Amino acid sequence: MPGRTTAGTVFATMFLPDRDHLIAADSLGRLMIWAVNPLLDVSFWESADKDTKPGPIFVHQAHDCAIYSMSLLGADRLITGGDDSFKVWRLADLLSTETPVPLSTVVQPQKTLGRGASGEIVEVNGLSVNKSNDTFYTAAGDGNGYAWDAETMQLKRVLKGHSDYLHCVGCYGDHTVITGAEDGKVLVWDARNSAKPEQLNQSKPGAPKSWIGALAVDQEGGWVAAGGGGRSVWLWHIASRKIVATMPTCGAVQVVDFCGDRILSAGAETAIYQWSRTGKLVNRVPTSEPSIYSLAHRPFSDQSDSHVLVAGGTEAQLALYYRSGLELGFFLSTPQAS
Repeated sequence: MPGRTTAGTVFATMFLPDRDHLIAADSLGRLMIWAVNPLLDVSFWESADKDTKPGPIFVHQAHDCAIYSMSLLGADRLITGGDDSFKVWRLADLLSTETPVPLSTVVQPQKTLGRGASGEIVEVNGLSVNKSNDTFYTAAGDGNGYAWDAETMQLKRVLKGHSDYLHCVGCYGDHTVITGAEDGKVLVWDARNSAKPEQLNQSKPGAPKSWIGALAVDQEGGWVAAGGGGRSVWLWHIASRKIVATMPTCGAVQVVDFCGDRILSAGAETAIYQWSRTGKLVNRVPTSEPSIYSLAHRPFSDQSDSHVLVAGGTEAQLALYYRSGLELGFFLSTPQAS
């Protein structure tokens, strides 16, 4: 009897600084890497079958459990966060070695129990690095945010203010940290002091709050967008702490991203949304993906093909879109595990 195969859910995707390599992390603890530039060349598809779904050039078993988050640390390192720990990798090793070894593996603080025992390991749901690349933050399953020294990997500070586990974290500049959690709160922290965080309001006072599952920070304009179980994306101006727009969706929001002059969102529905910075719906693109957890756009350049977006979720594939109207280009296959 043949063994059963399993397709992992893709929780995180990103383009590497070289603008060619795409990396995806999934629920099976794998890092999968594609070289995208050759796939954008017409000559590749002239010789390929029409149903071709290019596979990754590297598949690394990076964790023994799900990987929920990734973040670049400078131009040469990658942080991955999962159920067991966070790990730091050298990008050169991921792109050239079949069995890369992490530079660091760190378990987040555990509760101390009686007789010297420790509590359960806390998962890393979100990661973000500050502008100077000297500090990064983890969004943890114990309801705390943690600040870490990027060189020594030593804990610098604990952010206590949420009443339930954190889903996401983002940095604005060097000193502003924003967290979103299951308790429905979006909190803004000043990394320079221990003052209580400020809460960003997404609804009328007294209205019930839904969990916050995703947020994104626009470094140039000073904006933060967040969404979750409330089936909306909210946009705030960070400096003034004022809400600018509320963008309703048909399903829970699981990922938000800033892309040029647009805000992108997706989640528990078969669609990707494009919004203007004023909150107006620009486009709602139907997808075959029943639930999307990650969006990654290629960094902009002067090249005409710079508008490339990749979406990943519960299907055993990634969808690649190009041009500003989110026209579907092709699918990338994610390998099944036996």
